[in-house]
Amino acid sequence: MIKITLNKVIVLTAFILATAAAYFSVFGIGKLLSGGGIGILVFASAIELGKLVSVSFLYRYFREIPKTLRAAFMFFSVAIMLITSMGIYGYLTAAYTKASVSVLTQQGTNTTLAAQDTLLGTSIQMKTDRITQLGKIRSQQEARLDTTIAKTTTGSSRTVTSVQQMLRTNDTEMQRLQKQVDSLLTVRSDLTVNKIKGEVALQTDSGLGPFIYIAAALGVPLDTAVKWFILMLVLVFDPLSVCLVIAYNFLHQRKEGKVSPIDELTQEAQKLGMYDSPIFTRSPGVSVIERDIDTIPAAHGPESPLPYYMAHDFDWGDKSKWENDLEAVAYKSHFR
Repeated sequence: MIKITLNKVIVLTAFILATAAAYFSVFGIGKLLSGGGIGILVFASAIELGKLVSVSFLYRYFREIPKTLRAAFMFFSVAIMLITSMGIYGYLTAAYTKASVSVLTQQGTNTTLAAQDTLLGTSIQMKTDRITQLGKIRSQQEARLDTTIAKTTTGSSRTVTSVQQMLRTNDTEMQRLQKQVDSLLTVRSDLTVNKIKGEVALQTDSGLGPFIYIAAALGVPLDTAVKWFILMLVLVFDPLSVCLVIAYNFLHQRKEGKVSPIDELTQEAQKLGMYDSPIFTRSPGVSVIERDIDTIPAAHGPESPLPYYMAHDFDWGDKSKWENDLEAVAYKSHFR
């Protein structure tokens, strides 16, 4: 039976997350620089690998390496993280662009239907107003006809005939307008049905349906909602993978019980009996406990068993004497 430990979980999680981040970053950079072909993918893969190696090396030998090299590794690691994060952003935005084609098409269709519905509504309102106006004119004409007939003895005067003709023309125009209104109402009803179907399709059939709902709830455009979501993923994804790689290195060092160069020097000095109490002690996974630097015995002359840089009169101001010696650099970082 395989025993599941925290170390194994962290190693597996770090591997999966780092692999996923590398995949998105490499192919994202490839999409941003699509003209480069396979060369860009190889270049991006090398950058991603260099980032993981640099972070691991920097964590394990942070105190031992010179300050200039340490600063360079820190700068390049952060710069590569920004580059790979841009690659992840490019990959995710490319996926969104591909998925948003159908959404944008449907949104365009819905916008067109809405514009047509508005025009039809305006036309129907104008024709309805005209019918109302003609109805008022007809009422006035009927009243005029009744007055004219009452004043005429024969009932066939030219005035009566003229008013009757106007009434017939008015009725014909009202009937024509009413037919147009009925036809426009039918068309508008069909447009409304299609518009509703389009809105439903946009919310349910699209792969971006949840984003559309979130954008509507927040009152922001769809592109803005997706942009901030992708940015949050980018800010979490790559840094978390780097943190898990560092966590793996920490657990690996703790498991190995790694001893630094200063530890080795101290242990050798103890074996030679140069002093009774250690300068510092270190156990696997336990922080360094520094002792008083004055407990180091003075080194006098070339016969001293201590390294040259432990001498009381050693000139630390002259960097040329010690900056290329890793043990001296580590000693200075701990005790000077």
